[in-house]
Amino acid sequence: MTSELFGSHRLFATMNPWVLGVVLYFGVNAFVLLGRKIFEGRAYNVAYSSWLGSAALIGCMSIAGHVLHRPDLALPAWLTSSMYHQIVAGVSIVIGICMGALAIYQTTWAKSQWVDLAFNLVIAPLFMYLLATLLPVINLYLGVNVPTIYKTMTIVLLMLYGVTAIIDIRTGRLHQPEWVAAHLDN
Repeated sequence: MTSELFGSHRLFATMNPWVLGVVLYFGVNAFVLLGRKIFEGRAYNVAYSSWLGSAALIGCMSIAGHVLHRPDLALPAWLTSSMYHQIVAGVSIVIGICMGALAIYQTTWAKSQWVDLAFNLVIAPLFMYLLATLLPVINLYLGVNVPTIYKTMTIVLLMLYGVTAIIDIRTGRLHQPEWVAAHLDN
């Protein structure tokens, strides 16, 4: 079955999805922390949606990856097609570019932080692609000898991400450099 899979499906079906999840989580956080240390002089990641929310989203991806390891896996052709993966990847990249442009517009180029721009241009599109290609695996495959706990945990993890994003928006933590300057630079 893995030879018929493409993109994220092949990656998560051929490798241990939990190991991929751990590597992705530490990779994203190391990117943010080390990038801020290099470009801004100190390491920080105060957005809950960045460190806790990303763990929740990666948990969803790992659950879907676990489903992809099932021997009786049968997914719709459109979901496993290279065309679907290419379209989702393209849309994710365009959204990432728009997010980066919006960040520059809101803060000006001079005040833009390299890590935030790179996050918008690389990490966010990667997460969008992975979620858009992996989450349907759970919903479309559910019911054929797959415990409903997979869907329940995915919903709980998505809600956790949503709550962390709302908290970040309401508290201003999404604009991390400004939040750090206002709350930690005393």
